[in-house]
Amino acid sequence: MRWSAGFLFCVLACGDDARGPSDAGTCDPLATRTLPITIGNVVAAGTAPDGVTYVVTRDGADTRVFVSEGDTFVRRRVTGSGFSLGASDFVDDTVGFEDTQPSRLVFQSDDDYAVRMALVHDDQRTYYDALTNKIELTIQPDSIVAGRPARNLPGDVLLQYAATTPDGQQLLVTRPEDDWTAKDYRLFLGRGDALQEIPITIAAVNAFARFEFVLNGMPGSVVIGNPQLSPSTPSVLQHDNGEWALTLLPTGSGIPDGWRVYCL
Repeated sequence: MRWSAGFLFCVLACGDDARGPSDAGTCDPLATRTLPITIGNVVAAGTAPDGVTYVVTRDGADTRVFVSEGDTFVRRRVTGSGFSLGASDFVDDTVGFEDTQPSRLVFQSDDDYAVRMALVHDDQRTYYDALTNKIELTIQPDSIVAGRPARNLPGDVLLQYAATTPDGQQLLVTRPEDDWTAKDYRLFLGRGDALQEIPITIAAVNAFARFEFVLNGMPGSVVIGNPQLSPSTPSVLQHDNGEWALTLLPTGSGIPDGWRVYCL
């Protein structure tokens, strides 16, 4: 549902009595949305003695891990990866991932495919031949994934920023936890506990964050500063020829109580 320009203006300028078209139209911007997934270029696959198969895929710089649950390969969140030439002529790869405990797959490759593979605790970040307490995996061909279903990560959404201004304006910024780019940020602005999504035209997140938008035909921006920069960059909201300092709120408990959010 899209609201009129008049509503967008009123949310920011009509005072504490501003309300959305109806509370029934509110949304949860942090709602998970699991997207379909296909298993990409398999570079390693191995089966543990308990029958669980671990698969590593690599497409460009994107490394992913899948773990078998029955007939389905379930994606696990990767915590870090790297590779180097080990003591042998093989390339040693290491991929950390989230499981019932922090875990790591270490494998040696020849001709871009694993020839030895082991499962270890995440604290073992070394060459394959230097591993201790490893569970050696039986190497499987890349065809082991053929015809089998895959399940993606749950599609969690992070509340990246929540903030208020001295005159009572409120804002939220969200992004997906995984597989996100700058275009995936979402901005919500309002006051009186009613916030409307505003399309972001430019998002830049480096040493500090800047989000640009257009409101009432005029450019606006949100800057989230970094106190560690010298000189430090202040956090400010700018629109309609005005500028307001932002007070950042804790985000660990989700959207502040009572804030109602309207999505595009």
